Amino acid sequence: MPTLLEIGSEIQAIQSLILERDGDITDIESEIDEWFNAAHERRDEKLDAYAGLIRELESRALVRENEASRLAHRAKVDANKASVLKNRLKAFFELTGLKRIETTRFRLTLAANGGKRPVVATVAPESLPKAFQKVNVQVLTNKKALRDYVEKHGELKGPDGKVLAYMGDRSASIRIR
Repeated sequence: MPTLLEIGSEIQAIQSLILERDGDITDIESEIDEWFNAAHERRDEKLDAYAGLIRELESRALVRENEASRLAHRAKVDANKASVLKNRLKAFFELTGLKRIETTRFRLTLAANGGKRPVVATVAPESLPKAFQKVNVQVLTNKKALRDYVEKHGELKGPDGKVLAYMGDRSASIRIR
């Protein structure tokens, strides 16, 4: 079966032939009709196959997303369980004064973490002197206010006349029902 682009080219060729003849196809009308109908039938079959493939891929993607979510949840549960067990083991070592023990398969050690010692602030950041505060500001677009302005005025221009915002075109999408 020809590709969708080949079918489209074939249909365009038929339309070009008709235009070249200024629409007068009386001497080859039946051949043109057959060719056109065959091309349209192949086009419709191909489009139906495309839509079926798209639907199958979308369905498979949804199933895989659900399975990925399920597995991610299971992984989180396992990681939480391991963390709880590790904390209980640490508490046991601290309670019993153990530092190291070897079992048949593992060497368990209660060890101090390396690196810099943590700084513990006992007050909220605002209560610290300014030298020890870090301000994080994020500027976001107020899209509602911008939309209202641009809808009313057509566009937003800066002081230099440069267009800062305008209403864009809606995009298009294929819907398969």
